[in-house]
This record gives sequence, structure tokens and C-alpha cells, in this order.
Amino acid sequence: MWRTSLAWIALAACYRPHADRECAIACDFAGAGAQAACPAGMACASPGFCIDEGSATACAPDGGVADDGDGALPFCYGTAPDVACFAAPPSGAVTLAGNIGTDTCDDGARQQVGGVTTCVIAGSAIHVTSNIIAIGSLRLMLVGTQSIMIDAGAGIDLSAMQGGAASTATVCAASVDAAATNGGGAGGSFLGLGGDGAGVGAGNRGPAIAPTFRAGCAGGRSGTTPGGRGGGAIYLVSETQIIVGGAINASGSGGGGGAVGNGGGGGGSGGFIGLDAPIITIGGNARLLAAGGGGGGGGDNAPPAGHVGGAGGDPTIAQPVGAGGTIIGTGTGGAGGSGSTPTTIDGQAGFAADTAGQGGGGGGAAGVIEFFKALTPCVPSACVPARIVF
Repeated sequence: MWRTSLAWIALAACYRPHADRECAIACDFAGAGAQAACPAGMACASPGFCIDEGSATACAPDGGVADDGDGALPFCYGTAPDVACFAAPPSGAVTLAGNIGTDTCDDGARQQVGGVTTCVIAGSAIHVTSNIIAIGSLRLMLVGTQSIMIDAGAGIDLSAMQGGAASTATVCAASVDAAATNGGGAGGSFLGLGGDGAGVGAGNRGPAIAPTFRAGCAGGRSGTTPGGRGGGAIYLVSETQIIVGGAINASGSGGGGGAVGNGGGGGGSGGFIGLDAPIITIGGNARLLAAGGGGGGGGDNAPPAGHVGGAGGDPTIAQPVGAGGTIIGTGTGGAGGSGSTPTTIDGQAGFAADTAGQGGGGGGAAGVIEFFKALTPCVPSACVPARIVF
């Protein structure tokens, strides 16, 4: 799927960081007890920053404040609305060789990006030298003003099976949960549509979601059988170039195999991988993956004690298609649908059961791999799926 855009308007909404403490402390403006998060003498203001009481300052969605017209320029990076701003250009080389926890964000700092708290790691150059896992509840943004490089043989794994950055078990549409345990849960949707669950009372897939910097959608559950989690979210930004010689995996996980008397869980959708630079180089052996997980197979109530279904498959760099969960032994439950494939962004529907069995879960849909500014796309074999914005 291709979408054209105008790169020259991408940085139209930048903001200048304030020189003092205003807008540097995030708070939950809509939540209970919001004021408790702010120091004495400050108040929680929209859209979620502490400002001095009585101040007229208006905090911007990305964590800065609106330019007051004095001619000072911001140091902002990214494509609106997902723009990270700094008081000075990020400097110094950053080498990432160990796992990243986005909640603590020890290698960077948590800040508002597009109105969402995000772990931002920034420097003049960012170099990924080994296979690392990025986990936590916050999205991950890498800003390398001069370059971002992922070595061949190295990679960033924020897949749902690893609990990847911002990966969630929360469904995006209530309909994906099965209304009755005879039916399987539906797969999560994102760029594509998740597969419907099979059986009476099965979950129905939710609508596709406009591509944005967010995690994928979880698959639906059936009774006590959980759906798969949605894949994580990562955004790489450089003013000069991004070089990917290794791998980035933001895939969803497979749905749970149906418990006795339960349908299979739906597979989670893939997440988001964004690359934003004038030059993007994808190496011949590099792989970017944002695939959906397979749906779980249904269980049954066959005598004497019933059977469980097999779990849906988790996509990996080596095996990019999450297979549907199979029938185990002599069980009569329906098989799960497979997740998205290199040529199909939708998840496959679950399969109906025989006689005493319950339905299989639907497969998860593809997430988003998005290129901004660069005119050189990924070849289909390297990026699953690929969307190009230029």
C-alpha cells in the first residue's frame, strides 16, 4: 500500500523548549489526582504538563511551548505530530548493546511526543551493535542527528512475544472478543484486518486503523482463552541517514490455544516501525517485520475430559508468518487462522469445529512499516509489509 504526502510540510509544527522548568514535568491532566504529580507552586495544565501557577504559558503537544515570536529556533526532529524537541541539538555518540526498558528509559529521557509519553534516546549518532530487546509500556523513539546504524547481525526486538515497547493486551474493538465460549476470538486489526473467529458467538474483527506511531491491537479472547498481544512501536529519526543492516521485529503474538470448552484466542496485530531520514539504506540481509500472530486452535468438550487447542504461532525474523494453532491429538476444535503474510496484510479467519469442538481464533493483521522523506523503498522480501511516505 502506498500513500503520497508532502515532505516539505512535515516540520510545520515545531516548538521551542522553554528555558525554565515549565513543560518539563508531565502530569495526567485528565486523571484523578493530577495536581499531586506537580511540585508546589505548579499546576497541571492541558495537555499534560506542570506549569507555574498563574502562568499563561501554553504547553505544546510535543512537550515544548509555543514559539513566542522572538526568532529563536527550536531543535525538533521527526514528522508532525510525532516530533521530539530539545533545548540544544542532541550530541555525542550512543551505542546500544544491551536491552532497553522504556518505562525507566535509562539510556534517554521520557518526554511528550505527539501528546504521548515516549522513551526518547538521542545523540549525534546511534549505533546498535548487538541483538537487543526493547520492552516496557512506553513507545521507543531513536533520534540520531547525523546517523542511526543497525549492524548486520544486530537488531531491535520489540515484538509482542518479548513484551515489546508499548505492546499491549488491550483490544482496540470490543467486538473481537467472542460473545460465547463456543466461538474463537477475532484477530487484531491495524494496517490490515484481523481474521474473524469461527463458531457460534465468535468474535468479529474490528476496523483497520489509520497508520500512526502506536502499538498494534491485541486479538480477542474466548472465555478464559487469551488473545495475542499487539506488536510494539518504534520510530527512528535522523537528519542525515538511517542504515539498517540487521533486523527490527515489531510483530504481534499468537492467540492462546482454546482451553477445554473454549474457542481459540485471536492473534495480535503487528505494531509500528517508522524510519524518517533523507537517506534510508536497507541492507541485503536486513529484515523489518511487523506481522500479525496466528489465531489459537479451539478446544472441545469431547469425553472423557475434553481437549485443548494449540496456540497460534509467533512471527519471527526466520519465520515471518504466524501459523494458526492446530488441533491437538484427537481433539475436534477448529484450527486457528494464520496471521498476515508477506503478500497479505489481513489475518486469516479461524476454522469451524467438528461436532463437540469450539471454533478457532482469527489471525492478526499486519502492522505498519513506514518510510518518511526517503525515496528508496524496501524491497518486499525485506519489509513485511511496506508503506512508503515521501
